[in-house]
Amino acid sequence: ADQPKLMEEKKCFKLIEQSFGIEEMKYWQQYGIDSNTLQRFHVKSLARYESVSNQGKPFTLVSTHGEPIFAYCMEKFVKVYRPKSKLRFLYGGEKVDDYVFGFEQLPSKGDMVFITGGEKDVLSLSAHGFNAICFNSETAQIPENIIEGLQLRFRHIIILYDSDETGIREAKRQTDELAQYKVLSLTLPLQGIKQEKDISDFFALGNGAKELKELLAKMFSDLYS
Repeated sequence: ADQPKLMEEKKCFKLIEQSFGIEEMKYWQQYGIDSNTLQRFHVKSLARYESVSNQGKPFTLVSTHGEPIFAYCMEKFVKVYRPKSKLRFLYGGEKVDDYVFGFEQLPSKGDMVFITGGEKDVLSLSAHGFNAICFNSETAQIPENIIEGLQLRFRHIIILYDSDETGIREAKRQTDELAQYKVLSLTLPLQGIKQEKDISDFFALGNGAKELKELLAKMFSDLYS
């Protein structure tokens, strides 16, 4: 009787990988994300994804031209990302609640590290030459032991969340809670609507590393003036 429960917690899944198609690469490239970045962060393109629903029913998702399927592959689990589908995210395997996406790709030391809202934002920042990580969600409490570790390695820790109501509220809450670590927060000058709210959108709108550096310079001068 114990067996099925175990299966349920593990959420068995099967990935049928394929190479990134031209249209799929275009999707990532609009954010400046190249194939090297996708490889570095273990992002795969899937032809099919097979798993079992919460009700125990097997199901298969098939990639189509209009609805591609990507997977962020972590050690023990996978986060399936379908940017153009109604149900955008799915998890397979043993989901770890306190996982940090991008952590293993960080250098041992650096000037600054961004804590951002999601995996795609980590990828787009990294592709533009910045260090970044994200947690499970913007509303997840950032673990202090991770901040302490980052503080030893980076001069500045900067929260860079969405420019919508939730993102702005959560960025303020996190910087308040982590005040002793002098964590900073940068709000992007975006409208905060669906197509224009995060750092990936910022890059898709034609901005680059230069524009982000200008925003940072302004943030630092406001802080120290």
